[in-house]
Amino acid sequence: MAESSNVSFVASNWLIWKAVDIEIGRRLMASTNCERVEPLIRAKRECRTLQLWQVLIVAVVSLYCFNPPVLKAQQNPLRSAASTGLVAQYQAALIRERRLADDRETRLISRYEVELKVARQAFDSSVGGAADVIAAAQEALTKTRASFSVLTDSIVRRANLARVEMESYRAELRAVVEQASAEKVAALERFGDGDRVGAWPLLEELAETSERARLVVTRVSLAPGRRQLALQREIMRDRGEASAQQVLAMWDKAAELDPTDFWTQVYRGRLLQTLGKFNLATRAFAAANHNAASDWDRTIALAEAGDAFAAADDRASALSSYESSLALAEGIAAKEPNSTAAQREVSVVQTNLGDILSVIGDLTRARAHFEASLVIDQRLATRDSGSANAQRDLSVSLDRLGDLHMLSPMDLGKAREQYGRSLLIRERLLLRDSASASAQGDVSISLIKLGDVLAIEGDSTSARLRYESSLKIRARLAARDTGSADAQREHVEALWKLAPFGGRVTWLTVVVQLERMAAAGQLSAADAAYEAIARRNANAQPPRVP
Repeated sequence: MAESSNVSFVASNWLIWKAVDIEIGRRLMASTNCERVEPLIRAKRECRTLQLWQVLIVAVVSLYCFNPPVLKAQQNPLRSAASTGLVAQYQAALIRERRLADDRETRLISRYEVELKVARQAFDSSVGGAADVIAAAQEALTKTRASFSVLTDSIVRRANLARVEMESYRAELRAVVEQASAEKVAALERFGDGDRVGAWPLLEELAETSERARLVVTRVSLAPGRRQLALQREIMRDRGEASAQQVLAMWDKAAELDPTDFWTQVYRGRLLQTLGKFNLATRAFAAANHNAASDWDRTIALAEAGDAFAAADDRASALSSYESSLALAEGIAAKEPNSTAAQREVSVVQTNLGDILSVIGDLTRARAHFEASLVIDQRLATRDSGSANAQRDLSVSLDRLGDLHMLSPMDLGKAREQYGRSLLIRERLLLRDSASASAQGDVSISLIKLGDVLAIEGDSTSARLRYESSLKIRARLAARDTGSADAQREHVEALWKLAPFGGRVTWLTVVVQLERMAAAGQLSAADAAYEAIARRNANAQPPRVP
């Protein structure tokens, strides 16, 4: 890397204020008027007399000590290929998570992913062969990678928030790739070309080795690299190649390096909640809220905290968090009336409030929030019929109103209609991305809800078929991620629905699954009560006839 590149990177990136060892930071601050002796991350805020040139000198020296200059012309093509592939992989995961693509684009993404793997395998096989064969394989891989990148980039650019997130990702990734060794660049390129499982062991090993070798550099300066690694692991989890526990381990390491990063704490909180560690999840979201840089950030942190409180059955705290989040979201939407993202955030928090009010028993206020959310979701879904995100939001609102209709025997028909509409939407979304765990989970929820209506109406045969279809999905997702308390709990719910019918699934089956969760530390206080009920039912249920 040329000297000018290092200086430019250090001078332009906010990490300049975090890139110096704590001891060096103490010495530098000793020469200023600051009396407090703390790392540079705090000196940036408190010690305005600290001279920029002092930090530049130390940071550049640090970079050169541990990243000797190399010829830019020799490494640029490799680094460019790695960056292009990684950005495309992250964009594809973002598109799936936010449901930004229409059916045609989703099919194209899947097709390019397959073609990229094939091209990568062909290139790997060509190595060691004739020069023209290697060149042809390299050219095919480069073209496929570029096509995949152009497609994902064009989709992400349509969504304002996603575009902002991607620009942040690109900037951080550029810094990581620029400073990576040739060995790591090759592994990153392989990951970007779709061979995530093959690249992962080397990426993890190189990260550990690099961190040990650079202990003289402040821990905070290492955080961007660890965050990138965690995001790559998250991509693998979305495709069933890593567990929630494995991804959390990556984010925990990122938090150790820089606990003040907002998104690090948000990701940690989500995963901790997934794993059933609700107290730790709320602490992570509190840390995110403390480090929030805008009302957008605070809205997200408060809503996420509300979810964790609700999961822990702390209704008062959940209600307070949701109400605070809604006030901020409505304020943003009032300032940005044409912002789809702002309107959607209001809708999401309205739904959250309706959920907790339903649990509390305030059904009148719950209905008002659900109906307000449905109005927004219908408008956004009509405005952009190709948006998977908008369609999914609409399905959630339909479900919530269906839940309220279920409380009245006279409204069962309305509930069945709402659930049926929701299921049709979710089945279409699943066809777009059949490998998506979240899309599969959504379909399983709709099947359970429809089964409940049919069971109450007395159509036990049809109800059982819906429950069995849901169980197939949930059993597969639970087996994929055994460390996820959410996945295991949803598996138990499907077993619970089928247990009264007897047959292959009995109440003893439910008890056994709950015992496994208890052994893994995945049962909450509420779950323990259900375990007692399941045991009583198992004792009363006649043995199954072979």
